[in-house]
Amino acid sequence: MCSSLEQTEVIVVDCQTTGATPRQGQVIELAWCRTSAAAVDNDGKQPIQTHLVSLDPEQSLPPRVAKITGIGLADLHGGTDPERVWRQLESELSALSAHGTPLFVAHFARFEQLFLADLAQKWGSVPVPFDFVCTYEAARRIYPDLPKLSIRALAGYLGHHLPQRRRAADHVAATLHIWVTLVAELKSRLQITEWDDLTAFLAQPPRRRSDKALFPMPADRRRALPAKPGVYRFYDQLGQLLYVGKATSLKQRVGSYFQSTKNKADHIREMLAQAFDIDYTESQSPLEAALAEGDEIKQLDPPYNRALRIAENNVWFCSADFARIDVNGDNGCSCGPFPSPAPIQALHVISALLRDRIDQLDVATTLAPLQLPYGEDLTADLLQEAVGRLKGLFFELSAGDDSPRGLLALGCMMHQFWQRERTARKAEEATDPPPLQPVDPSWTPQRLARHLTRIVAHTASLWQRSCWLKMLSEANLVWQPTGTPGPGSLRLLIIEQGCIHQARAHRADAPIPRPRYEHRTQTERGARFDRLIYDRLRVLTTELRRLLAQGQPVQLRLSTDRTLDPIELSRILGGL
Repeated sequence: MCSSLEQTEVIVVDCQTTGATPRQGQVIELAWCRTSAAAVDNDGKQPIQTHLVSLDPEQSLPPRVAKITGIGLADLHGGTDPERVWRQLESELSALSAHGTPLFVAHFARFEQLFLADLAQKWGSVPVPFDFVCTYEAARRIYPDLPKLSIRALAGYLGHHLPQRRRAADHVAATLHIWVTLVAELKSRLQITEWDDLTAFLAQPPRRRSDKALFPMPADRRRALPAKPGVYRFYDQLGQLLYVGKATSLKQRVGSYFQSTKNKADHIREMLAQAFDIDYTESQSPLEAALAEGDEIKQLDPPYNRALRIAENNVWFCSADFARIDVNGDNGCSCGPFPSPAPIQALHVISALLRDRIDQLDVATTLAPLQLPYGEDLTADLLQEAVGRLKGLFFELSAGDDSPRGLLALGCMMHQFWQRERTARKAEEATDPPPLQPVDPSWTPQRLARHLTRIVAHTASLWQRSCWLKMLSEANLVWQPTGTPGPGSLRLLIIEQGCIHQARAHRADAPIPRPRYEHRTQTERGARFDRLIYDRLRVLTTELRRLLAQGQPVQLRLSTDRTLDPIELSRILGGL
């Protein structure tokens, strides 16, 4: 084929599927755009056809696919028959075949090629030959040093913002932008203007990455940051927020992103491929920067932050017997807050099992809150034997309080024991790593009993954390920020209703003010919790641990007559 890259019509295509290959799944959304690079260059926008495809009765919609696409079963029930969708695409192919072999353009084209070939085989009226151009393979040869070449990274690097939901029409628009830009780059940088030249270019092996990665952000922009604590924000070329982070030194932390990308997570490399600009807010201390970071992530929901993003605003509470669950802490459910209802439900089930009610329970239903897969090797008899071992291992369970409250008390003991065991094991492995042991995936009474005890210990640790966070929600903190020696550099943080009411300098000879709402009960404090407060105080707890580990002076005033010094704080936090 000897024709101009700019003038030749192509079909830019994308499909969303339920599996990696046609044997593992099917197309659930198909979108395409018939155009040329020259046409896009002239008017900027092109119409995109998009179709939801009805789900085959023998296929299922994986939860992960539904989550990342936003496509639900109800959408697919109203989808178009796959044969009808293919017929519409086939009409586009017929128009192009008059000028030669139809050309598809896609990112990671091998994926689309598999599914389109499958549709053509099932529904095609005549065999339709078509060729694919892969924008990923072209980008590997033009931008080999870009940290990531996924469609989102490459489109962002080239100035196109791609929404987070993976929808076929959005991906077609992004691929089209990439294609038009690549055609221009091939012409200006490599003098490649014909299809035959492009084919020869793609047949060559891509150049190996150099040690110096390619970033869109100008180096002087990041080097101008101050060496002070604060919060930084990465933006793409269109001003869309990508990421929010905290730093003890803004200059050093941001600079570390651009030193090497080899050991960075995929999502961070994808973000760096798009990060074009940065701004920041200085903080008086790293602790305040950490708190501000968490609040900003909740408020702004940047797409490349994994931790502290707010999936839902709820925290969960339960009654004293763990039988009732509510999102309100003042409705007879004062135990909590918990980050999810799962540990509450699990502890309630284990308490019922210990009271010899296994014969009254449906095993498959029972195992769901315990996060155990129900299968041939996990039966009611095995569960009965595991619970018997649980009672034998812990005398308190067979002769003492087997209520949820009693389990919590025992779980706290087990949690502390396992913490000490983990610390000792880490110290031992540092000097003499243990040999690798073969993993046996089958369930045994011993494994199941240990799994149940870990659930109890985990739930107890979450309950301990909830009690601590409620204490912390009405408290005043004095500490010395890292790197600021001297008695005149103390900071005071006033916490009211779980919010940072005030942060200011504090004189060493001045008393710590008593909390204004110290009289509030644990139930009253819990009733004010939401996920924002929960995560904010959890971050503050992490920062307190860090300060104590560094030997910094820390004091926390909880009431008129109770102030925690570093020793008591270390003891409490060590048990969480």
